[in-house]
Amino acid sequence: MRFLDKVLWRRKTPDDVSIQSLYVPRQDDPSQIRLRVYRPKTMSALAPALLWLHGGGFVVGKPEQGDPYCIQYVRELGIVIFAVDYRYAPEYPFPSALNDSYTALEFVKSNAAQLGVDPNRIAIGGESAGGGLAAALVQLTCDRKEIKPIFQLLVYPMLDDRTSIRTDLIDHGTFTWTQGSNRFGWESYLGKACGAEDVPPMCINVRCKRGDSLA
Repeated sequence: MRFLDKVLWRRKTPDDVSIQSLYVPRQDDPSQIRLRVYRPKTMSALAPALLWLHGGGFVVGKPEQGDPYCIQYVRELGIVIFAVDYRYAPEYPFPSALNDSYTALEFVKSNAAQLGVDPNRIAIGGESAGGGLAAALVQLTCDRKEIKPIFQLLVYPMLDDRTSIRTDLIDHGTFTWTQGSNRFGWESYLGKACGAEDVPPMCINVRCKRGDSLA
């Protein structure tokens, strides 16, 4: 899957949207975080921004997979999108991806004017594992009180690890992401078995009653 990530998401850049890469130093590692930046080619004022976190079950994925809808958001809303190429598990379990996401958010906020972004209109969003990270990132910003996101966009987010150990979900007809895949993704991210009670804050976003889990 990681090999396919390198070859599947190569698309032609549209004429009306600019796409470029920026690199941000990590706080806990000498390497850098890549941000895939989408912006309208014509901007007359500071634009709202969306920090976007891609899916991939915490173990695969690249920002490029979000090109179709990120380009659509830019066209329809006139916003600037910063898609984060965060580290994934099992090589980098929690909180590596969350730390990368917060560092990227800090960079956008601190450099808003140079990036053409309104610092008071920064949203956070993501899909699947990225949706779980987005929810955790919003919680982290609330705790630290350094940045105040204006909006949260969660698309089928991974919020509760216990969905992977439910017995009422059937894999029939599912090929890309099975219950086994879901469990592998969660346990790679958590560094422990799904359903454990001793998980750190913001590692799990939702702990509902059995049968009521959201994702």
